Parts: sequence; C-alpha cells; structure tokens
Amino acid sequence: MVFGPIGAGGSAGPGDIGDVRHFSGLVSGLDTEGIIKKLMAVQRKPLDQLLRDKQWLAWQREAYREVNRSLLAFRDALSALRLTGTYRQQKALLSRDDLVGVTATGAAVPGVHSLRVNRLAKPATVVGNAVAGRAAGTAPTDPLGKQFGIADTATLEFTLTLTDSSSNNLLGKATVTVTDAGTKTIADIVQAINAAAFTDPSTNQPVDYGVRASYDPTLDRLFVQTRQMGNLVLTLEDVKTATDASDNVVGVVANLFGAATGKATLTGTPGQTAEVVLDGATLTFADNRFTAFGLDFVLKGADAGAETTITVVRDTEAIVDRVLDFVKRYNDLLDDLNRRLTEPRYRDYPPLLDDEKAQMSEKQIEEWEKRAKSGLLARDPLLERLVTEMRRAVTTPVGIGDQTVSLADIGITTGSWWDRGRLVVDEGKLRAAVAEDPERVAALLSQKLASGAPDAENRDPFHPQKGLAVRLYDVVGAAINRFVDRAGRDGVSVGDQSVLGRALTRLDGRIDEMTRRLKAIEDRYWREFTAMEQAIQRANVQSLWLMQAFGGGA
Repeated sequence: MVFGPIGAGGSAGPGDIGDVRHFSGLVSGLDTEGIIKKLMAVQRKPLDQLLRDKQWLAWQREAYREVNRSLLAFRDALSALRLTGTYRQQKALLSRDDLVGVTATGAAVPGVHSLRVNRLAKPATVVGNAVAGRAAGTAPTDPLGKQFGIADTATLEFTLTLTDSSSNNLLGKATVTVTDAGTKTIADIVQAINAAAFTDPSTNQPVDYGVRASYDPTLDRLFVQTRQMGNLVLTLEDVKTATDASDNVVGVVANLFGAATGKATLTGTPGQTAEVVLDGATLTFADNRFTAFGLDFVLKGADAGAETTITVVRDTEAIVDRVLDFVKRYNDLLDDLNRRLTEPRYRDYPPLLDDEKAQMSEKQIEEWEKRAKSGLLARDPLLERLVTEMRRAVTTPVGIGDQTVSLADIGITTGSWWDRGRLVVDEGKLRAAVAEDPERVAALLSQKLASGAPDAENRDPFHPQKGLAVRLYDVVGAAINRFVDRAGRDGVSVGDQSVLGRALTRLDGRIDEMTRRLKAIEDRYWREFTAMEQAIQRANVQSLWLMQAFGGGA
C-alpha cells in the first residue's frame, strides 16, 4: 500500500492534496506511483508559480514597510528642525567653573551676569561618637544582646525630631521602636531609621525630609543625614531603654551613638541655606540648585570674595551639530532609497519552495534568498517619486524676506551626478554662515508660512516660503501615507486592506482553489489506474478460465 503525492514539481500547499492511499501496479506491474508523480508535477506547475508569487509579494510588502520605518525615523528627526527654538539655544561661558556650574535653558537670553557664592546649602547631620558600652570580645556585627548584654526580648525606642533652626518650629517627628532588640544588629537599627515615617505635627500628615542613616565599621560610628537642605536641626532621643546584667541602662542614642549613659539626647549639626549675590541681589535658596534668568545653577563651592562672570551667548556649535546631523540622516536615507531603486533583479533566482529548501543547506538557502530578494523595489515608481521630491525640497531656494537663500549659501551642495543627490558639507563655510547670521540659517530650515495662508499654499510641500525641514517633513509624511496604502501598516498582516494585502488575499484564494482542483485531478488519475488494474485482473481471470476450460476438454 502506497501514498500518491502530487509529485516532485513543488511542495505540498494548503490542504495537502497528497494524502489518499492507493494500491499501485499490483496486477499490471507498472510503477503507478511514479507515473502519477510525473503527471502531477506537470499539473502543479501553476500552483508552484502561485506560491512563488505569494512569497515575492510578501517580501515586497516587507520591503515597503522597511522603507516606511526609515521614513518615520527621519520625519521624527525633522520635527525638531522645524522648530525655531531649536536654533536659539544659548550657552553659558564662565570666568571660573570651580564655584558654580551653569546650563542655559531655552528661556535664556544673551547677556552677562555676576555671581558670588557666600555659602553652600547643607543638610542637617548627626555624627555619632564611637559606640559605647560594647562588651569585650564582641564584634559590631554581633546581635545587640551579645554586644551590650540586653535580653533578646528587650524593646528599645527612640525618636527623631526635625525643627526649623531659624524659628525653632517643629517640622516633623518619627518614633522608632525595635522589638526583640537583643536579637537585632546595628544594621537592623540603620534599616529601622531609614524606614522611619515622619509626621508633620501641625497637620498630622506624613512628610519626607529624606532622613537616611549609615554605619561605618572602620570608624565604628553611626551617621544620620537629611536629604533636604536648609534650616533644619535633627535631634535623636532615647524613649525606652533596656538594662544589662549589671543593671546598666542601654539605649540606642546612649550606646550606639555614644551620646551618654542612660537615656540620652543627641542634637546634630544644623543644616543651612545657600546664599548667593546674583547681579548685586542677595538671595537664599534651600538647595544648591536653582534657576534664574533661564539659567540652571549648580553651586559647587563658596568664596564670598570671588566673583564669577557668566556670559550667555548663542550656541552656534549646537546649530552646526544639528545641521550636520540633518545632512547625515538625509544622506543615509537617500543612499538606502537609491540602493533599493538600482538593485539588480535576478530572475533566475525565484523564491524557493519547501521541497527545494529541503534539498539545500542553510548556507545555500541564505545565498539563494539573498539574490532572490534583490530588486524587490527596483525602479519602483513610489520610491522614484519620493527621491525626486526629496531632492527638489532641499535644492529649491527659500524666500526669506526680500532675498532667496539656498543650502549652497551655507556651504552645503549636491555632489557629482554619480552621488545621486547626496549633500556635501563645507564645514568651514557652514560655521562661518552660522556665526555671521544664525537667524538666516534657522529660517532656511524652519521657516513656515504666515498664519492665515490659503490652504492650497499650506498643502504645497514646495512652497518657496517654506523652510527645507518643513518641506521635507511634508514630503516624507505624504510618502508614508502612499506606502501605507501600498503595503499596509507595520505589524499588520491579518485584515490588511492595502494594495499588496488585498493581492495576497486573492492569491491565497487562488492557491486554495488550485489545491482542491489538483487533489481532484490526482484522485481521478488513481481511479483511472485502479480501473485499469481491475480490467487487467478480470482479463487475466477470464484467460485463466478459458485455458482451464480448453485444457480440461482435451
């Protein structure tokens, strides 16, 4: 008993038409299976071509979507170039940078400022003394019961209080309770302090001053500090203590912070505000960072007798960098499009079918498909239109006031004809143009039509008053929409209503119909050969009967 597959002409398609069992050549001695294979190989050639066509269209759709991804990234980069603020970046030049760092924001304006730093802001800190009362032969990592002789079930409690050093007002208070203190370690106490919840007594609401504790085993000291700076004072006070075997009182503040014997209170070093003299005005800040005149200041050191001069100027280097980045992105995109347009098409390397791949190594498949995928978008009209419009957008001069300005005026030209529209930059001329008139460079790239311009002019991507980045943004946006119409959106395959999506759906229908038709043809072949086998068998039986009949009569 053998199977009757479609044949060697291609791979099994949807529906697998070669799954019917048949008897083969039992009477005739013919290789029925081989004969039907060859017959079906001829019959299924149209199906194989449909499968190849489907794979080609799927590859082509993905190639269009790859281009669209590149266009989306390029358009995103153009977004910033369309904004005039991109070209109005300022930078701060300092007469000395050891006392302050200054960064210009988009709100900064050119000018000169003076700054003296009288003092830096500091946090409130508590620096403990060396741990007191620890038993000889014990280590800082041992449980408190072993270090200080307290019971494992002992409870220790202490408070952390924050007050305003200028008004003595209570700002926040936290109570830390340590149960089973004899089993805990110094690390557990540190963790408990860091988890302490402060409450504002005036509102009974939680407040966070960023109180953090740490322990230095080398110095054998505990440290507590607020993250927030300003007029803060931090005080620690024992509330509940324990006793050792000798009835000595053991408390967190008294022993771990080495404050005193018995219940103890320890007040740390107050924090302070920052004080500066900016353009003659004395100002205080609760932090060493502040913003003024569109400048972000970071105070580094204090020297009341030293004045820092801050000069805010146009950051022409940032403009140059933006333009150079734009040219690189433009050239990269144009190179990719031109490569796709001029790729050779190897028609002798059609998409492989499954049974063909089964007879090849992975390396052979890779090399074959590299050529099979070449030229997917060769001489494609949509790509050719995009390249033409991109080149037109950047080479058409821009009307700025009563003059026209082109890329060539700022040192950017198109290369030789074989460069296919790539832009070439003379950096020296570009820097000189930006330094001389940065507003003209900004307008060349980012100028928009005046508000109230007619819709027809706004829709015209090549309007002579539009800046180059504005034109390209419109051109690329329109191309993205055309590619979506042609190949659908990235990641969408089911229900794709694009031109190629509908073509693939139609191919699927034709493949299904062809598969059913081939199965019917193969079944007919098997029926015909089976009928032949049966006829031969009947003839053989009749011949045998006649031979027996005549032989018996003799």
